Amino acid sequence: MMYSLLFVIFFIPLLFLRLKRYGKKNITHKKAIYACNHRSNMDPIALAFASRTKLIFLAKKELLKSKFSKFILLKWFKVIPVDRGIADIGAVKQCLNVLKNGKCLGVFPEGTRRNNVSEEDHLALKNGTCMFAIKTQTPIIPTYIAKVPRFFRKNAIVFGAPFELSEFYGQRLTKDVLDNAGKILAMRMEEVRTTYLTNYYQKRFKKEAKALKKGDICF
Repeated sequence: MMYSLLFVIFFIPLLFLRLKRYGKKNITHKKAIYACNHRSNMDPIALAFASRTKLIFLAKKELLKSKFSKFILLKWFKVIPVDRGIADIGAVKQCLNVLKNGKCLGVFPEGTRRNNVSEEDHLALKNGTCMFAIKTQTPIIPTYIAKVPRFFRKNAIVFGAPFELSEFYGQRLTKDVLDNAGKILAMRMEEVRTTYLTNYYQKRFKKEAKALKKGDICF
């Protein structure tokens, strides 16, 4: 109920994010993990708004220092606080419970914002996403945000086809197993980025080039 109220309150302001959604057919409200690249602190808001899905996110505990932030993030948005300096077993259990209860989890497998990292450089993905997916047998929806979300700025978010790490179901989750699963996740996330650059972005670029040739665009 609270989440629906928040969505109504922020719906009109969020329209100014000007997010173009691709792959909408891949969006689901059933149990799923939305695995997305990470550009800014606005990413969870953009992802939740674009998916029109109630997503539970992890948030580093440093964001919960003030009473106000605790009230907003814990009471309103129901985020799961995580201590990134340790193996936070409590946060892991909460994530697993979210998925076991048929809800959706929003994660950023890179573990940190990477807007200053070139697209050709890939940060190592954290293994938590794969561990959650395997333990709860949950499909992953690889997602790509093209730019840092900003109001009034054209942006795009791409939802890739859901996939499962079913080849690892029932296996003991050793580091090697999770590393191999992580390679598959990284490949799927890269495929979504490539799809945007080769299909959607290029089509938009060609359209702008034609308009420029006709004199419809002025600089």
